[in-house]
Amino acid sequence: MNKKEFLVALFFAFMSGIVYGGYKIKVDPKVRWDIWGTSYLFSFPEYIYHNAFDGKINTCWAEGVDGDGSGTNGVMVYTSFEFLEVMERCGVAEHISIGFGKKGFPIEKIVIFNGYCKNHELWKMNNRVKKLGIDIVYKVYNKFGYFYFEKELEDTEREEIEIINYVTNHITGITFFILSTYRGTKYDDTCISEIEFWYKGKKYEVENLEEAKREFLNNLREQVREIITGYMAPFADGAAGVGDSVILVSLEELQARWRKLGIDVDKIDMERFDINEDEISVNYPKAGSYTLCWLRFVGMDGIINDKKVLKDFSGKIVTEGKEKVKGKSKLITIGEWKIDENAVLWIKVGKGEWKRAKRDRWRISTEDTDLGKLALL
Repeated sequence: MNKKEFLVALFFAFMSGIVYGGYKIKVDPKVRWDIWGTSYLFSFPEYIYHNAFDGKINTCWAEGVDGDGSGTNGVMVYTSFEFLEVMERCGVAEHISIGFGKKGFPIEKIVIFNGYCKNHELWKMNNRVKKLGIDIVYKVYNKFGYFYFEKELEDTEREEIEIINYVTNHITGITFFILSTYRGTKYDDTCISEIEFWYKGKKYEVENLEEAKREFLNNLREQVREIITGYMAPFADGAAGVGDSVILVSLEELQARWRKLGIDVDKIDMERFDINEDEISVNYPKAGSYTLCWLRFVGMDGIINDKKVLKDFSGKIVTEGKEKVKGKSKLITIGEWKIDENAVLWIKVGKGEWKRAKRDRWRISTEDTDLGKLALL
């Protein structure tokens, strides 16, 4: 067994949360490795790994890297076996995995609903898998075996893959690699709507998939809150946080942007900004202050440092006003933020509408929100 085979077998050996009875598969929502992938569209949790196994073709998994996600069959470099965060992709294809516990169960056929099958227009606009790599880990006499093969898929929405001639009994896990793609007419995201597993003419169902999906999203929601509340490494350190590129503008232009959003700029302490030849730069709060990195200059102090924010998934956006109370600037509310049940961060500034923030793995951008206009973008 080579290094790759050993890692795959070890990975599925820990996937002990899945049990099956009859043609029902039950996952343990607390075991994150049962259903796992290397990426998804991080700004859109609607496209997480679980969608490929939820029994619905109107949902999908969409890989989330630049390009179509294609590559080779292999092993990426991870932060740790516990967290499985990708550090280096090493040319390896984006992939998703499902484990079936230490004992495994028999499979004779896999059915792939290839592409985003919600409707034919979306199917055409997004990439589909052309060549699929399939890793199978199975158990024989208390030892793990390994089998890999590749399948060239037709450019159709549904395709069956017979594995009866390979290995069918005691399968403990399967990984699916995107080796090449059919290109979409609009998007460069490769999608799989559904992967089904069949035995003796009957389909297995993951009966508590929605519970597992909800547990995943709840954990993701807490991650987003940790990012924006500064309890993860700050953006400036290059690890995690929130940030946008900053283009300096004149003070007059900045004030005009704030007024357009319904903010009374006459009450705001503009002395926090250094004005030099009609351009401004930002005076950040002192190091160690827990703030939204892209909100430092609008004064999340007093909101992020409030212990209540550790329990809530919503809060106010404030800035320092000219008025002083006991020697401290009075805080003026200029907006709100919230994290919805799908772990999406929404931001509302002044009289503007709620707008969705972009998210990478550990970073959040306000580019598409009105907050970006306050952040001198």
